[in-house]
Amino acid sequence: MNLIRMQTEKINIVIVDDHPIVIEGLKMMLGNQSYFHVSESFTTGSEIITFIKTNPVDIILLDITLPDYSGIEICKEIKKGAPNTSVIMFSNRSERSIIMQCIQNGASGYLLKNTSIDELIECLKGALSGNIVFCNQTKHMISKLSHTTIGTPR
Repeated sequence: MNLIRMQTEKINIVIVDDHPIVIEGLKMMLGNQSYFHVSESFTTGSEIITFIKTNPVDIILLDITLPDYSGIEICKEIKKGAPNTSVIMFSNRSERSIIMQCIQNGASGYLLKNTSIDELIECLKGALSGNIVFCNQTKHMISKLSHTTIGTPR
């Protein structure tokens, strides 16, 4: 998928988060954009797995902490069944190891929940272009080298 499509039809987004207020806030913010449409939202991993089997989705904003499954594992399942869907992890967890595990499981990006709406929109556009996207704070987290690996003989 590319950004040219945004000029002719709305991009179908699904939000998966265990906090209804986060879902509603994202719906309101993304609903103000003429090219995005939040078609569904879910609070559990099992709901999105069932949904994705019969419904094409362009982008899924997926929280890591869900009541039934880890979003990290849900990402892997989504990518098995819908490899063309961009899954962007949306979390308050900023551990480098979690971020890297999400990318290894097929995520198209990792955004922290304190990301601005402008940065979120730019990342959504980047994912639609086939890029792996990160908010600025996530970029900073993954670019840090662990001081335990510098100068330590192996």
